[in-house]
Amino acid sequence: MKQKKKIKKPFKKCIEIAKQIAKERDGYKCLKCGRTKEQGWQIHGSHIIGVGASPRMAVYPLNIKALCANCHTSFWHSNPTKSGLWFTKKYPEWAKDLEKLRFKVEGDLKKTNYEKKLVELKEELKTLIK
Repeated sequence: MKQKKKIKKPFKKCIEIAKQIAKERDGYKCLKCGRTKEQGWQIHGSHIIGVGASPRMAVYPLNIKALCANCHTSFWHSNPTKSGLWFTKKYPEWAKDLEKLRFKVEGDLKKTNYEKKLVELKEELKTLIK
């Protein structure tokens, strides 16, 4: 059981930082409706490929987009087919890059070192915040 805790904590921290990176990258602006944090809206980091569908993809900022709380719950999670089609149509290059990454990540038979990934994500975040 101790081993699971060691893996779980860095994994969750990686997700947290990956979401922060994505929100920074997207300027804390909802990619669906354009609402911003600056306007007082809560901005979420929302996975494109769900954690349940591909846990290993959860720690990659490329797999996360910024959505306001309203679009995240009432659009993205309420209409998975429609929202997935919207994303692919609005961001075709991003969708292609994401599929390439998914193929690479899921095809890698080695276990993901989440402690190492955490260090990489922290460095990436530092470069964005400067």
